[in-house]
Amino acid sequence: MKTEAVIVPNSSGVAPKPRKLRHQREVEDLIRQMSDSSADLKDNAALQVSCYKPEVAKLALPKLFELLGDSEERVVVAALTSIGVIGSEVEMQRDNLLKVVQYLGDEKFKHPSSSYASGVQYNAAYTIAYIGPNAKSVVKEFVEQIEKIISKGNFDLDLIKFAILGVAMIGKDALDARPLLMRFKNGEIKSQWALSEIMENVNLALAMIEANEDQAAAYLADWVKSNKYIDEPDDWDELKNVALHSQCGVNLLNRVLNEDISSKAKKAIISALKRARKSSSS
Repeated sequence: MKTEAVIVPNSSGVAPKPRKLRHQREVEDLIRQMSDSSADLKDNAALQVSCYKPEVAKLALPKLFELLGDSEERVVVAALTSIGVIGSEVEMQRDNLLKVVQYLGDEKFKHPSSSYASGVQYNAAYTIAYIGPNAKSVVKEFVEQIEKIISKGNFDLDLIKFAILGVAMIGKDALDARPLLMRFKNGEIKSQWALSEIMENVNLALAMIEANEDQAAAYLADWVKSNKYIDEPDDWDELKNVALHSQCGVNLLNRVLNEDISSKAKKAIISALKRARKSSSS
């Protein structure tokens, strides 16, 4: 006979509350530390949260988004870092994602005499890249921020490079970025510096959003051939994302395997295909 679990009341006649998991208690303690006046405590606590599994770490998201308004740059950077790690596994509200996007063009922490962006701006781009497909609801606003930065002329190449990587990692849902990507591809955007490194990420992003398999394979082959670090694990993850989140999917990687590419690039693609299959089956 099937039996049902019964909650036995305690001596007060009230059913006992479920016992909290140890990790949940630890994350709640970190959330309290994030409310401290010490920047050191807030910084450290915000970073530590990302070490926990997403189902527990997500409890800290409201506080992490609150920290984006902190006056200390390192606290904001720490919050962005954990938001990116958690957001890659957990869907987030569009309004909260917009807070991250707005920091891409926010020059509050930028040194007035420097042509370089601030650490917060760099990390806003990285955060969107980490979140990837879960950031698809803010593609339009993210692209608008990139265009604003470019329109100022002497823009920070690294910032735009990281931002375009963010577009690429969002994947097939980043179609709103196509006009901007094609401006780069067609040489319409100029800079006093070489745009070669940005073009790598432009090719990757175009490969992700292109529905025509022949054209997508050409873009991805260009990215593979120009990538000096194709044998690094991070690039294997980017290739894995091509298999999982591009318009053409696994077929695209199989197509590029037949292109005239280096042996280490072929090894990276094969590894990425294995990772993609493992992710799909889990």
